[in-house]
Amino acid sequence: MIRTGDRGKGFGKRYIAFIIVAFLIFFMVIGFIFASFYRNLRENAIQIGTQTNKESVLVVDNYLRESIDIISMACESVEHLLQNGASKEKIEEYLVSTTQGYLHALNSDFTGLYGVFGGEYIDGTGWIPDASYFPENRPWYKAAVEADGDTVITSPYVDRQTNKVMITVTKLLSNRKDIIALDLTIVELGKLTRRIEDSGSGVCIVFDKNGLVVASSRPDDVGTNFLQGNVDPAKKVLAGKVFQSAEGEIETSVYYNNAIVFHKEIYSGWRVCLVMDQSILFKEIIRSFTTYGLAAMVLLILIIYMCQSIYSKMKTAQRLSAQLSAAANIYVDMILIDFEKDTYEELGGESQLQKNFEDGEKTASGHLKSMGERLVEEDYRKAYLGFINFDTLEERMRSMNTITLEYVDKLTGWCRGRFIAVSYDGERLSRAIWAIENIDAEKQRTRRLQYLSETDLMTGIRNRGSGEKMVRDLLNENITGMFCLMDADKFKSVNDTYGHSVGDKVIIAIADCLKEVFRDSDVVMRLGGDEYAVYAVGITDRKDAELVLDRLFTSIDNIDIPELGTRKITMSLGVAFYKRDCGLTFDDLYRRADSSTYASKKIEGNRYTFYGE
Repeated sequence: MIRTGDRGKGFGKRYIAFIIVAFLIFFMVIGFIFASFYRNLRENAIQIGTQTNKESVLVVDNYLRESIDIISMACESVEHLLQNGASKEKIEEYLVSTTQGYLHALNSDFTGLYGVFGGEYIDGTGWIPDASYFPENRPWYKAAVEADGDTVITSPYVDRQTNKVMITVTKLLSNRKDIIALDLTIVELGKLTRRIEDSGSGVCIVFDKNGLVVASSRPDDVGTNFLQGNVDPAKKVLAGKVFQSAEGEIETSVYYNNAIVFHKEIYSGWRVCLVMDQSILFKEIIRSFTTYGLAAMVLLILIIYMCQSIYSKMKTAQRLSAQLSAAANIYVDMILIDFEKDTYEELGGESQLQKNFEDGEKTASGHLKSMGERLVEEDYRKAYLGFINFDTLEERMRSMNTITLEYVDKLTGWCRGRFIAVSYDGERLSRAIWAIENIDAEKQRTRRLQYLSETDLMTGIRNRGSGEKMVRDLLNENITGMFCLMDADKFKSVNDTYGHSVGDKVIIAIADCLKEVFRDSDVVMRLGGDEYAVYAVGITDRKDAELVLDRLFTSIDNIDIPELGTRKITMSLGVAFYKRDCGLTFDDLYRRADSSTYASKKIEGNRYTFYGE
């Protein structure tokens, strides 16, 4: 028989046990929830650090990319010259003129193009090394040979010409004998790393492939090899881990008591590292733990009920916020379109376009149409209106997640409009995002690189490569015209007597005369040195040709260069005609005009000779 007191005592024990178990379960659940919060918040902090490091890498990448682009274009031009049997003097003229053009066009620490051609060192700045200088012993030469045709960036070394610490972008040409290169000082690279730390991102370090610090926001580290020698053990450990993986994050005590390092490999095995203070990077984690910890102690059981729902919503909100935050750096406007209701809502708050454009339209189709009619430039408006047509959009996006259109608007210039499929109701597209990306800077960079690759930078007319290609294209289309070859008489004596600076003025003045006399539809090019060529479209009659050439000689006769005094500039010119269906190639025209130019040179003064005279 069990007494009542015994039952109460047993219940009390079970109750206490229940409370203890309930509290244990509660705190286990809370612990689990907080652990999940910690993982997600830490992952978010790591993503922030990774994104910041990517931006740092982009800063360094953009700085080096310009030089790599220059080397690539220079290699193509020199390859073209070599394939056409150009002499070392022609190559030197190209290096000199291109160097002068880039020095005027670019705001950088670019020091000029140079290289080894046919076993001989040629420098675009006119620097002549002493007898003890052997290119094959220099770091840039060895690096290019080892890279075997790939563009490579050398480790820092002392330049013989400037006595400054330099890095070199260099490349071996396809003949596996000749090399072209350009130098950069590491001063600007150091400034970039200091700007990164000044922005609050952390300590920025740029390593070469051997672990040498090429640039750092901590100047005392520059020139130190973290992998070798007597360095701080923590720095040696840091470098060892960085070079063991392509990219990622590492925890360390370098520079801060508790730091995390984000690193990424760039050109030639170089690595960019960003060392960030974890106490700053993870401050959101600390703040969240404090807030939710207090709430958990006060609300107890209520938090158990609500926590999973809050956690799920927060995770979704974080993911959406991260996506919108990343997209905000790319898109100037984003809207979510509901095709069934023909409505839209702005994503990511007020967009850049909203600040300058309000149409009061409530429907998505009306809003996009109004935007096109009021903002899109007239030449692109028809294509834009066809692209945003909802009636054909579903068919155009069949089996595709996104489609794009490039156009020009009046507010931001070049844009890329994009539809991104979000959801389908069965097979019918129900929702999509309309996003506008500003690509004006990208277009300008493309046009700038194209201009640099096609233009003789000293004179502003076409260079040989682009000019020849344009003439060949015209001949392939059977477009008639007059082809002229010309050069300045006794030009070498101008350089010898008055200096190369006066010679450059003569070259520019002749080019100006050609631009003045010939039309925009004509192809005017500088072949190199004092040699020029023109293809005048549509001129196939000798009488018409004489009128144009006489105007040219009159213009040349009026050239006034004070340093020349009374000396006049005269030209020898050869002419060959291309008539419809005559079957002549560009090389045929060139040979005919060249032989006529040779005939003109036999008579002193301005002279033109037609092929066949």
